[in-house]
Amino acid sequence: MQEVEIPQTAVQGLKIAQRTIKPPTQNQTQTLASAPTPLQPPKGKLLKKILIIAIALIFIAGLAIFGFYWSNIQNIKERDTKRKSDFVIIQKSLEIYKQDTLNDQYYPTALTLTTLLKPGYVSKIPTDPNNISPFLYTYQGTPAGCVIDCTGYTLTACLENKNDKGENTIDPVAPCTTRSYIISK
Repeated sequence: MQEVEIPQTAVQGLKIAQRTIKPPTQNQTQTLASAPTPLQPPKGKLLKKILIIAIALIFIAGLAIFGFYWSNIQNIKERDTKRKSDFVIIQKSLEIYKQDTLNDQYYPTALTLTTLLKPGYVSKIPTDPNNISPFLYTYQGTPAGCVIDCTGYTLTACLENKNDKGENTIDPVAPCTTRSYIISK
């Protein structure tokens, strides 16, 4: 093997380079390792964004469910109010019917076309807003079993609002399952 002579200026240049380039310290190594890459957001920020989006979606879903529930409650209350106002109409027509009977003392045995509509006591016999069982209006002449000389009556409607504690509202009477609205005369 031959020895190669290295010029003195090259040796001095290497010594200078060794002095100026120092290996990174431990703090510098940690900083370089934890620095985010330009293509990937920091993990903490991504987690915060996901959490904020999840909370927003849960909030919106909660509002939608509450809105549906509130709307349903309002519809139930409107139908129950309609039932009660229908009974006022039926009562008025029954009183007019009674005035036209002998000695102003008898009510019809049933609510039919011939008892209320044809004589003109009411233009239309009101029906329950749902008009499906159990939400039907019932009329019963009294005393029970009267065929012609009914001196009173009982009107019954099933209410949907189980929390209705208003006048003439009682615990359910068959076929009702929530509350019953009963007018007796």
